[in-house]
Amino acid sequence: MVDLTLLLVTQQSHNPPQDNEGNEKENDPEQQKANLEGLQSSLNFVNDIRNACVSDSIFPQDLQTAILKPIEGNFDPDDPDVEILLTVYLSISNASEEVNRKIQTMVQNRWPQSKMFSYEQIRKKVQEFSQVAPIVSNMWFNSCVAYTSEFRDCDTCQECGEARFKTNSKGKQILFSSHWPNDPGTVAKSDER
Repeated sequence: MVDLTLLLVTQQSHNPPQDNEGNEKENDPEQQKANLEGLQSSLNFVNDIRNACVSDSIFPQDLQTAILKPIEGNFDPDDPDVEILLTVYLSISNASEEVNRKIQTMVQNRWPQSKMFSYEQIRKKVQEFSQVAPIVSNMWFNSCVAYTSEFRDCDTCQECGEARFKTNSKGKQILFSSHWPNDPGTVAKSDER
């Protein structure tokens, strides 16, 4: 366990950095001082990571299954429909699902006999093959905080004080943004290189 008292005493006795003329650079963002609340928050995140396990609710059930019961053997897309869909999915993984649906429709119009998978079906195929699943966390659009760990139940950003949710025209609260840190398509593409 880190001795917070020692850290604070050391920090308080530290002389602030100075610029070339001998002026203190106290407001320099690179020289911001830590405080007890910030240190405790960091320790809470470290403890959450240290105590994490596969069965935690943050991990989707299909990810838990992929980790605990991995597939064996190599993935070989024998089916030309699966092969073309994988190529499309990996090529446009940063595009919207709508783009994928339009490509799917174009291919079906050209080759009506092909059995085209939906975006969700091909995403699951890639996830099954790569064994990488996205863990979706709500991310504040100003990038101040991710609403995980001790911030998961907060309604406002702890840094800037802005509301986490916006209200739509029907009065329903919706999230400003979601953050997908590990998109399976992106990870699979990086593995190709």
